[in-house]
Amino acid sequence: TLLLEKEDFLKESQLFAIFPHYEHRNTEEHRHDFIEIMYVCEGEITHYIEGKEIVMKKGDILLMNQWVRHRIKATGQKDIGINFITTPEFFDIPSKMLRTNNVLADFLVNTLRENHRVSDYLFFHLEENQAIDNLMENIVETMLLEGKDSYILNQYTMGLVFLHLMNHIDNLTTNSLKDAKEVMVQSILNYIDTHYKTANLTKIAEDFKQSVSVLSKMIKQRTGYTFQE
Repeated sequence: TLLLEKEDFLKESQLFAIFPHYEHRNTEEHRHDFIEIMYVCEGEITHYIEGKEIVMKKGDILLMNQWVRHRIKATGQKDIGINFITTPEFFDIPSKMLRTNNVLADFLVNTLRENHRVSDYLFFHLEENQAIDNLMENIVETMLLEGKDSYILNQYTMGLVFLHLMNHIDNLTTNSLKDAKEVMVQSILNYIDTHYKTANLTKIAEDFKQSVSVLSKMIKQRTGYTFQE
């Protein structure tokens, strides 16, 4: 598998860069030694990750850590995406903006662990969410203007993107082939494991924008146990 190295995309000490994606040919399977976020501006872009086809439409976002092996199908003239190339350090501010014990926070923490050599990706099918689209466009514009504080502005803006994404966990696909409900249950179990003395179902329900009754039923169906058990 081809390895793409950050030195070919990032200048020395640079944490973040953007590149347009308008490849009109199939790419060979590859992975990176950096974190990649793809955002589709127009048309659609098809990835093949671990044998699974992921068709990204306008407004969709895909996050991939350093260990994801993937290839991209040839695109048409009107298929345009933006690649955000980042180092793990770029996420210091966005990760602090997230509430702990959620799937995005877990993903970011895991990408920072040198010994966590597991392929992780998160795909959000958003159907052109205006708030997120505006934030992503702001990041691109800030990078193009190359202002003095562009990096830190984009770190906070990306944190806002992630906060918005947490409201769309029902539109999430992961490489584990779990659906959004299973992702939520796993995140809840991780939360209980860490906060077993003080875990509060009402608070968790608020975080996941679910009713307590729906969340209780979901946990029972997936684990065979009640939340309290």
